[in-house]
Formats: sequence, structure tokens, C-alpha cells
Amino acid sequence: MKDDIKELNTIIGKGSIINGKVSIQNSIRIEGRVIGEVSSTGTVTIGSKGEVEGDIIAVNAIVGGKVKGSMKATEKIILEANSIFVGDIQTAKLTIDEGAMFEGKCCMTEEEESREKVKTEVKLVDEKKSLQNPENKYPVRSDNGPEK
Repeated sequence: MKDDIKELNTIIGKGSIINGKVSIQNSIRIEGRVIGEVSSTGTVTIGSKGEVEGDIIAVNAIVGGKVKGSMKATEKIILEANSIFVGDIQTAKLTIDEGAMFEGKCCMTEEEESREKVKTEVKLVDEKKSLQNPENKYPVRSDNGPEK
């Protein structure tokens, strides 16, 4: 997971508010607020002041702030001390630090099974964005490929 964080290429800073779907190649750190779905081919990190109101789909997720929505991670989810998570979790590995609040259901799956589900969901999000962007105004990247 540490190597994946090296590929961090998107930061939503403190005071920023994003409404809508966010799809990221590699990893993202959220210090502001996102209202909508967040999907990543890497790690989604929500900082201590960060908030997400919507579903999260990623390889790994680290929650230090607040999340309200479902979260699916192929490898691991970490709920840090003082984090608040309200929603359902699906992952292969889960760590809940002392002081974290978790309200919802958790489904532990095999890492390979979970990985295939998340890859499919991230791909579907990318395909849907391509359909919504027929004039290619905003380039959408495919998995490890150049901009389309």
C-alpha cells in the first residue's frame, strides 16, 4: 500500500467542495469535501478534515475524516482513530483503529474476488464518463493507457 501512495496525483484541498463523480487514475487525497462517487485505481485517502458523502471504489482506502456512503476496496480499508464512517464496507482486509466510529455492515471477501469486482466497477464508471463526453471535451484515461 505504501508504494501505491507514491503514485498520488490528485489532491482535493481543504476548503474545496466537489459535487459529482470523481474518477482517478492512481491515488487521491481528499482534505476538502466531495459530494458524489469517488473511484480510483489506487488508494483513496480521506484526511482528518476531509469528508465524502457518496460511494467510494478503490484498491485501498484510508479514512481519517468522515464518510457517509458505501466503500469497496479490493485490498484494504483502514479507519483511523477519530474517523467517522456511516455505510457499508466490502473489502478483503479491514483495520479499525481505536477511537474510530463505524456504523454499518461489513462484507469480507477474498482479495481476488474483491479485486475483480472493483476493476469492473471502475471500468464501468470510466465507460459511462466516455458516453457522457461524446465530443471528447474532457479527456478520459483508460487503464494505464494514454488519453482517449
